[in-house]
Amino acid sequence: MTDTNFSKAASRFLALFLAIVMLLSFAACGKDEDDLVDTDEETENEESTEDDGIVSNVPAALTFNNQEVRLWIANSEATKNEVGWTNEPVGIIQQAIVERNYNAEDRLGIVLTFVDQGAGTGDKQVEPTRNIILTGGGADGMDLVTGSAYYSSTLASEGLLYNLKSDANENYINVTAPWYNKTFVEQCSFRDSLYWSVGDFNLTAYDRSPVTFINEDAMLSWSIEEDLYQVALDGEWTMEKLQTLIKDVHEELDNAEGQTKGDFYGLFFNSGAMCVDALIVASGIRITTKTDDGLHELTWAQGKANEAFAKIYELMYDTSGVYLGTTTKEGGTYYGDICDYYSEEAFYEQRCIFSFGILKAAQTFATDTTLHYGMLPMPKYSKDQAYATTPHDGYTLVGIPSNISDRLAIASATLEILSEFAYRTVRPVYFETAYKIRYASSENTALLFDTVIESITFDFGTLYSSSLGDPVHQLRGRLVGSGGVAPSNSLSTVTRAFSTAMRLQIDKLITKFDEMKMAE
Repeated sequence: MTDTNFSKAASRFLALFLAIVMLLSFAACGKDEDDLVDTDEETENEESTEDDGIVSNVPAALTFNNQEVRLWIANSEATKNEVGWTNEPVGIIQQAIVERNYNAEDRLGIVLTFVDQGAGTGDKQVEPTRNIILTGGGADGMDLVTGSAYYSSTLASEGLLYNLKSDANENYINVTAPWYNKTFVEQCSFRDSLYWSVGDFNLTAYDRSPVTFINEDAMLSWSIEEDLYQVALDGEWTMEKLQTLIKDVHEELDNAEGQTKGDFYGLFFNSGAMCVDALIVASGIRITTKTDDGLHELTWAQGKANEAFAKIYELMYDTSGVYLGTTTKEGGTYYGDICDYYSEEAFYEQRCIFSFGILKAAQTFATDTTLHYGMLPMPKYSKDQAYATTPHDGYTLVGIPSNISDRLAIASATLEILSEFAYRTVRPVYFETAYKIRYASSENTALLFDTVIESITFDFGTLYSSSLGDPVHQLRGRLVGSGGVAPSNSLSTVTRAFSTAMRLQIDKLITKFDEMKMAE
């Protein structure tokens, strides 16, 4: 990798040295001795994929004679961490990622070069990525590009990305392989077209998936003695159940009159993007659903969607023990300073029994030995539904520029091998060692981890929201109020006003993808 002046040998030595230091320091000063899991158990729990019999599409003899492969990296700390930007990795996940890159370089005979797109975050990263693809070729040519899901997805609808499901001879991507997220491939492809990749190579899709965190000590303090882990395993973790548990849970902590942001609550709930979007998905509302013929239809008002939407409103506004706050950083209830969101930060400060947050927050919670926390899926609307969550919009997408030309073989082989090696070496560390042991405060913390991971789903309408008139924002805005519109429990108000325009936008997007497929 050529993003720094370190030689490969020196970098590997440093990575190994840091790994040893991290392991020793953890053993010396991590959790209390009684809370630690011994090394033997950690080894036994680590999932092995080495001998699973799955064969890559990349020919065993394929190498590229030390050619450089350029990866355009979004200006995001999370993206840089998951691609292995640094030659000074910290933590067991980063160690595994850096080693994955070295192994991929050796396997294909390539040199990975990470190019910082250098612009801002969010929507500010789209234009530089668009320009780098359009200019293409020469010293500025990119073999792979990354971007933030919500904003960068539109590049696919502009015809700027290569179809990963193409049957071209030199396309080595196998989207059916286990190193690509199955639900993303199924729900975000269109017939035989898929323009973005999500899987074990880009872990932010897991890191940014919302979950329910519970403070086990606070539960006992408020006489909640029910085994909620078993409740969740039995499929009975619902919004109604949550409401009954947090009724009247409020304790004055900051000496300010009334229910203020510094008090203790049953549930701390940011009335901004992450928590609201997460509950919409968890309640069973889907913007679009893929049909049997590979198309996508608008389904945001189908089934029990109206009742589920009203239930979210009830939880937010008509349930005692819930603190909503504001959506501004100045109000202190949206973004946090220690965690990504203030709902997570309030939980870290032990000022609530329950909090909605993204999975990654567990890494911060694990640093406090006095915080005995657990993890549950997001609460659903009714018991007969499956649990569901979806990564919040800042997760990373990976694609191949559409004008890849004679570089298709090296670009597709690199993405495929990086993804496969991530599946075989990073995934076991991430899933089994890190989140089930290293970041777990007890066995209960990890008990529902697999349930949470299995609940991650994707929605074509959510992925391409910015190309479809922002249905995500329309739903969110109705619950939290936007543009002077008061919050409402009426989903039908949104669907009546925007469904016609949405269908037109979906048809337009589908037509565009059809044209792109015909032009291959």
